[in-house]
Amino acid sequence: MQRDMIFFKNVYQVDGDFGGEPAKIPVFYYDAMSITGIFPAKMSALKKFMPKSSFHPAPLFPGVGAVAVTCFEYRDTDIRPYNEISVSIPMTYGTPSVVPSASLLTGLMKNRFDVFVHHLPVTTKIALDGGVNVYNYPKFLASIEFDDRGDEIVVTLAEDGETIFKVIAKKIPARDSKTYRYVTYPVKDDCAQHADVLVNAKLFGQTAATGSLRIELGETHRIAAEYKSALLSRTALIHQYSPEFQAILYGPSRLE
Repeated sequence: MQRDMIFFKNVYQVDGDFGGEPAKIPVFYYDAMSITGIFPAKMSALKKFMPKSSFHPAPLFPGVGAVAVTCFEYRDTDIRPYNEISVSIPMTYGTPSVVPSASLLTGLMKNRFDVFVHHLPVTTKIALDGGVNVYNYPKFLASIEFDDRGDEIVVTLAEDGETIFKVIAKKIPARDSKTYRYVTYPVKDDCAQHADVLVNAKLFGQTAATGSLRIELGETHRIAAEYKSALLSRTALIHQYSPEFQAILYGPSRLE
């Protein structure tokens, strides 16, 4: 199938190396789908997850922040197909947001989201090596299975046969298109960096309907244990669905 290259026009790539395999930077994602749930969480717990004092969880309400869980199915990329799940915390860098919901609402209006990626499991070694060695993301190898059940999609994340969590998401209408940016803040050698992800969502839907996306946490895995105490609800406040998108993962830049 011929790739749609309009979104990638005039973006220059350089040769890279991901664990001994040739790669390109920035990395192009030509065809993919994603499901995102944004959950309320205890601000006290989120602050403990942050690796630097200059990283501040964005407040939704007094004492309440957010955790975003995004399930990716990358069908065609520069580093071949793979699956990934991002567990991230919306944040501000340097100066904390003092007005609850202000940074999240601003992000929704400007289509820019600043996040600290807390966990980033992937299904292939090249994605692991590139993410860890080049971007310093907290990646690990895992099983990520998408089960299309007609009116809903169930995504199961497991490590060494142990379930971490399941995301159960209804297929909400996705008729819009939009371009938005994620700014991620990895840390390398105790120095803050940032790496941008520019997304071209050809099909996009969003809802705040109660119960359209929920998470079921595993019994014993360390990540499940972290979020059992941190999450205030296992039903998402916001549910986003993009059955077709493209993306560009730019290389990291040092902030400090």
